[in-house]
Amino acid sequence: MWMDNLVISRGAKNVDAAYRFIDFVLRPEIARVISEEIGYTSPNRETIKLLPEKVRANRIAYPTEEDLKNAEFQTEVGEALPIYDKYWQRLKSGG
Repeated sequence: MWMDNLVISRGAKNVDAAYRFIDFVLRPEIARVISEEIGYTSPNRETIKLLPEKVRANRIAYPTEEDLKNAEFQTEVGEALPIYDKYWQRLKSGG
């Protein structure tokens, strides 16, 4: 398993705008659009209620408690870190 996070860096220059942005993307109606257009899941229960049943029933996107019993977070990629970094840099540069 993995998760993405919205964070505000310690040195952020416009913290108020960052909070407003996070508040915006977590609104159920906005998060629904993000889920439907981009495919991201949402932790917002109100958003999930707005999604089509086919999406809500997708156990890959929204696993059941039973599915999660044997799940674990990947916290360290070890020797694969240079590979992750290579492709992250390519993604950021559009190359």
